[in-house]
Amino acid sequence: MSHTIMKNPRSILFSILAVAMVLTCCKKDATTSQFDTSLKAWNAYKAKVNNTYAYTSTFSPATDINNETTITIVNGNITARDFYLYQGSYNPSTGVTTPVLAREWHEKATDLNTHGSEGALFYTIDDLYALAKSSWIGADKSKNTVFFETNNNGIISKVGYIPNGCKEGCFIGIQIKSITP
Repeated sequence: MSHTIMKNPRSILFSILAVAMVLTCCKKDATTSQFDTSLKAWNAYKAKVNNTYAYTSTFSPATDINNETTITIVNGNITARDFYLYQGSYNPSTGVTTPVLAREWHEKATDLNTHGSEGALFYTIDDLYALAKSSWIGADKSKNTVFFETNNNGIISKVGYIPNGCKEGCFIGIQIKSITP
């Protein structure tokens, strides 16, 4: 067999190039593949819960501040938004910072968006997948660190990007702490 290879090195070179071209041309970006798998998991979950669920997103604009917003969706429509702001309370004797609830508010279907831009915006998970695909995972990887994580049983848990060189509070996207029926 090795004798045949030595006699025809040109055909071996062409075979290697053909295989390399197929692998290069048809290779799917890992993020795109992960996105497609996650979208399938989301669609299966959405069907299981009849498009009725709640999700909690988190945002930390600074080290000692964190907020959570829970968006409730019933039959595909946003029906409530709940907001909780936590600020760190540092105990010098223990050296531990404990989050303390500083403010909260709740909106029902009849008074949605009465708290302006505080808290997460009004998006369903379907909306978030559309934003992820159109804006967040396609961010220029030479200028940004792009994230796509699926720690909620295969469904989005973090998607977005941080511009290179940014120190704190620059995440553009969403982090989802939990999704519940």
